[in-house]
Amino acid sequence: MIDVETTGVYNTDRIVEIAILTMDCDGRIHDEFETLVQPRRDVGPTWIHGIEAIMVRTAHVFADVAHHVAARRDGAVVVGHNVTFDTRMIGNELTAAGIDIDWGSALDTLRVTRCKLGQACVEHGIALDNAHRAIADARATARLLFATCSRFTDSCSPAAARPLHVTPLRVHAREGRVVVLPPAPYLAELARGMHTSIDVAPYVRAPRSRYGGSEADTTRAAGSQPTRL
Repeated sequence: MIDVETTGVYNTDRIVEIAILTMDCDGRIHDEFETLVQPRRDVGPTWIHGIEAIMVRTAHVFADVAHHVAARRDGAVVVGHNVTFDTRMIGNELTAAGIDIDWGSALDTLRVTRCKLGQACVEHGIALDNAHRAIADARATARLLFATCSRFTDSCSPAAARPLHVTPLRVHAREGRVVVLPPAPYLAELARGMHTSIDVAPYVRAPRSRYGGSEADTTRAAGSQPTRL
């Protein structure tokens, strides 16, 4: 799951907060990543995302966290609510940081619900606290994915990003600074039994999850490995 808060909606705008939630097809969360980002310009619509200039004053610029972002999407199927916006804004930042990413075929909960995240959550009985905080929106999108999984019929495929050079980093979340370790340990665990090859094109059908929904059944073009979201 990905979600961003930005200074605006245009390609010249910048990310001010990003959240990435990594989970498997049974809804088990393997990693959460969130950080504020110094956009090197005004922070944009504070009345929407609640981020003020003082909050990002000592935050990293996106280039400093770019490899952590890319590593958490490499080999994973991308999911978002209005995912084309998220991937466009993140893609612009990754390109500027010298990282190439192929987003694969993503899953978009907006496409199947046809309404804003808040309304979609109300309609499916999903709590959305702290709306427009990136990690809160990502968690709500995860629940929404499993609530609407039966509506997804198109195939999806994982993203691929290169190069990847990840080292421990102290990031600036809304509560303060936190240390983020490289994602290699959990990726290695996923690779042993859950990592999806770039050559595999899975689609989600009625997953069973701790977020609710019916029985899990992920159909794949090859092999029997579950995918990573």
